[in-house]
Amino acid sequence: GSCTVLAGAIDLETGELTSVSIGDSIFVVLRQGELYFRLPSQQIGFNCPLQVGHHPQANSVPKEALTCQLQLIPGDIIIAGSDGLWDNLTDEMLRYCLEEAQKNEFDATSRSATNEEEVRQESLALLADKLIENVAQISQNPNAPTPWAAAASKEYEKKIKGGKSDDITIVVLGI
Repeated sequence: GSCTVLAGAIDLETGELTSVSIGDSIFVVLRQGELYFRLPSQQIGFNCPLQVGHHPQANSVPKEALTCQLQLIPGDIIIAGSDGLWDNLTDEMLRYCLEEAQKNEFDATSRSATNEEEVRQESLALLADKLIENVAQISQNPNAPTPWAAAASKEYEKKIKGGKSDDITIVVLGI
């Protein structure tokens, strides 16, 4: 077998995120409701990510790993995921899911929730749920406009549409 790699660590004193990746599992950072940073994916060619494994097609080595250091600030949101997430998630859908989670945060605050941290955790959990729910539906929709379909259309020089059925892994973290 083979796999892509995405790992990160946050220095709790400085707020600096250090990450290492091989392949197309990536993360984004949302800051003040906007896409602030997107880690680039690493691919050999269209739909063929770098991978680590024990067979010749997965021969990426640690020196090919992409490292990144990024200063985080309180309020940032990190969304990390596999290609099953990013191949099907448009920036517009990401914004929609974030807005839905923020509405919940506002509603919870107006309900006099017990504490600010609880409200934030509830909002982040809702964001993860909204992302999974929407991406799972999009991945099965043969007519959905997706990043994967746009890339396939460009690669094959013909109109391709629809989601890409794949495993979907997601982690949402609030700073």
